[in-house]
Amino acid sequence: MKLITLGALVFGGTLIVATPVAVFGLPSNVTFSPLKPNPDIPTFAESVAASNDVHADEAEGSADRNQIRRAVIQRARALRAAPCNAGAKAAYLAAVSAYSVAKMEAVRAGEEDQWRTALDDQFGQVTDQQVMDGFVTMRESGQAMMAGARQGWLGRMVRDNGEAGASDWDGPGACERHQAGEVLPQLKLEHPRARPQPAPVSSDRENQATLLRVARESANTALDKDPCSADGRRAMLSGLSYYYEMRHSRRSFWPKDAGPDRYIDGRVTSLIRRGKLQHSELPRWVALAAPGVAATSGVAGPVCRDGR
Repeated sequence: MKLITLGALVFGGTLIVATPVAVFGLPSNVTFSPLKPNPDIPTFAESVAASNDVHADEAEGSADRNQIRRAVIQRARALRAAPCNAGAKAAYLAAVSAYSVAKMEAVRAGEEDQWRTALDDQFGQVTDQQVMDGFVTMRESGQAMMAGARQGWLGRMVRDNGEAGASDWDGPGACERHQAGEVLPQLKLEHPRARPQPAPVSSDRENQATLLRVARESANTALDKDPCSADGRRAMLSGLSYYYEMRHSRRSFWPKDAGPDRYIDGRVTSLIRRGKLQHSELPRWVALAAPGVAATSGVAGPVCRDGR
C-alpha cells in the first residue's frame, strides 16, 4: 500500500483540499495537479457577446442572400397588414422556408459565416414575434424552417391548420383579433449590438433572490393591467403564467407562505371572485403552485360586462 498526497482539487465549483490517503495499486510516481480552466472554452459572458457580434456579408452572391433575408421581413410586415389573407400567410412561410434552405446549404458547405449579419439575427426576431403575436402557429413556423418548400406543401399546411391567423397559444389568433377591431402590433426589430450585456456571474443565493424579485414584480405588474381590454388581459395572463410557473418549478428554494406571494394570491383570488378571471383561462401553473387560488369560487358567465 502506497501513501500519496493529493493536491487541491476543484470539483463542482468547490475547492477541495485533500489530506494524505491510501491508494491501492497506483505506482509510487503518480502525482495529481490542480485542475485549471481551459482558456479555449469561452465564458458565458463571452458566448453572449459573440452571439451579438455581426459581420457584413461581402462575399460573392451577397446580393442574392440579402434579397432572401429582406424577403422574410417584407412578407412578415405584409402578413401583419392583412392577417386574414391566406396568400400573405403562405408567402411569409415560403420566405421563411427559402431562407432556412439557403442557410442550411451554406452550413453544409462550411460557409455559415456569411449568415451572421444583423439581418440574420433579425430573422429570429421576426419568426419569434410572428408566433407570439398569433400570425402563424408554432407548428407552421417550425415546419417552414425545417421542411423546405416542397411542391404543394404550403397550401396543404395552411388548410390543415385552419383559418389564417390561428395560434398555438391560449387566446384568439391575429385574424380573429383583427376582425374584432383590435389594432395589431408592428414588428419590433433591434440591432444585436444594441442588446444589454449580461451581468457578472452571481452566486446561487443572489440568483435565487433575483429570480424571486423578478417573478413577483412580473405578477404585480400583470395584475395592474385592465383585464377587460384585449391587450391588458393577454399581458395579465402571460405575467401570471410566468410567475406561477417559476413558483412551482423553483419550489425547492421558493419560500413557503411568504408575504409577497400571499399578496399576489390575494389579488388573483379577488379577480376570480369578482368575475374578472374565469377558472377556464387560468394558467395551469396556478393549480400546481397555489391550489387554494385555483379552487376559489368565482362568478360564472362573461368575465367583463359593459367593458368593466
